[in-house]
Amino acid sequence: GIPAAQIELLDEDGRRLDAASTDVFGLYRFDGVPAGRYSLRALAEEGPEGVLAERAIEVTDDFLFDQDLQLPSP
Repeated sequence: GIPAAQIELLDEDGRRLDAASTDVFGLYRFDGVPAGRYSLRALAEEGPEGVLAERAIEVTDDFLFDQDLQLPSP
């Protein structure tokens, strides 16, 4: 995991719904996300050129675990 990475939660239209930073273990969490389809992305900086990784997810119930983002190796 990467500490202090910026993670964004986007809706199906690409609008940012929420953002979080990873903790010292590289973990992050979003609460209160209703069922639906979303994208998670890790950012190095603002803008499309700053996207390190992106992943489509679907929330179907109360909990969704193990949604890892694989970042490119340096």
